Order: sequence, then C-alpha cells, then structure tokens
Amino acid sequence: MNKDSKSIETLSTLDQLEALLEESKPIFGWFRFNDEEFYMLVNKIRASLPDDLRRAGKIAQNSEQIISSAHSEATAVLGSAHADAERVLVEAKAEAAHLVGTARQQAESTIAEGTAHAESVKSSADARVRAMQEEAEHHAKTLREQAQAQSVALVDESEIARIATTQAREILRSAEQEADEIRRGADEYARETLVTLEDNVAAALGQVEDRVGSVLSTIRGGRVALDERITRYEEHARAREMLVGRE
Repeated sequence: MNKDSKSIETLSTLDQLEALLEESKPIFGWFRFNDEEFYMLVNKIRASLPDDLRRAGKIAQNSEQIISSAHSEATAVLGSAHADAERVLVEAKAEAAHLVGTARQQAESTIAEGTAHAESVKSSADARVRAMQEEAEHHAKTLREQAQAQSVALVDESEIARIATTQAREILRSAEQEADEIRRGADEYARETLVTLEDNVAAALGQVEDRVGSVLSTIRGGRVALDERITRYEEHARAREMLVGRE
C-alpha cells in the first residue's frame, strides 16, 4: 500500500471513529459506548500510519536518552582527556625542571673549569712574562757591562748605553708580544668554552620546549576531536527533531 492509500485509509478510519463517538450518546442517564470497536479503530489508525512517521516517533522518544548518553560520554571523555593532560603537563614540567637543573649544573661546572683553566693559563702567562722581562733586563745589563769592558777608546759611554737600551727594548717588545699571544689564547679558550656551554643549554631548553609543544598539540587535538563529536551529536538530535516536526 502506497503512502496516498494509507492517508486515505487513515482519514476514513478517523471518520468512523468520529461516527462512533456521535452514536455513543447517553440514554436515560447511561452512556453507551462500544469500547471494542473504539480500540479496533485506534489500532487500525496506528497500523495505517506511514513507516517513517512510526520510526520518527520512536526516535523522538529515544532522542533525549541518546542526547543525554552522548553528553555523558563526552563529559567522561573530556574528564579523562583533562586528567591525561594534567598528568602529562606535570611530567613535562618535572622533566623540564630536571633538564634545566642538569643543564645549570653542567653550566656551573663548565664555567668553573673554564675559569680555573683560564686563570691557570693567565697565571702561567704572567709568570712567563715576568721571567722574560727579568731575563731581558739581565741580558741588557750584561750587554752594557760587556760593552763598557770592551769600549777602550772605541765607543763612548753614551753609545754603549744606547746600544744596550735598544737591545733591551727589543727583548722586552718580543716578550710582551709573546705574552699578549698567550693572553689572547687564554681568552679565546674561555670564549670557546662559554660558546659551547651556551649551545648545550640552548639545546637542552629546546628539547624541553619541543616536549611541552608536543603535549599541548596532543591536548588541542583531543579537545578539537571532542568538540566535533559533540557537535555531531547535537546536529543529529536537531535533525531528528526536524524530521518529527515535518511529519
């Protein structure tokens, strides 16, 4: 039976039901009503309803339960996601604190070692410079003494002093140049140590930031997925309500 035939049959049955009510008039204070025929007509109307309408009626009856179940499930999933997020964040913070603490200890240790080595190199350089200066002064003094001893009428005293002074200055200049090179080498070593330390600390902090970024990305992804599921639940509920309203 097609939909139009069912509609005609439903209207006919409603006419019969109305006629039954018209015939059921009180007589001498008694109300005569054929309840068997009434229920038969009601069942006939129910049977003649379109299948879509009956399905819509069942869906409408269960829609509140479905929506409530969906919200309960979404709430449970959100609660679990929040709990997991809090746990992961706590773990990430603990790991970050550990990495930062380790990096700080390594930095302090490296700085202490670099500083100690630089001080040692500087002290050695200073000692070497002093030794070279003393040696230069001693050599200059020796030259002056030798020149004075060999100056018999050949070179006057001022010329001897000039030659000795020139040689002494050359020796001191060479010693100072070597000392500067030693100091520069110590400074370059200290700088390289600090650059290496800076790179190590930056790498450790980068690992922490990557871990935290991954955790936040996972949390955002879970939240978006849950929002989409809840939206689909609500769209399905609205679609069912609209279907029932059209019927």
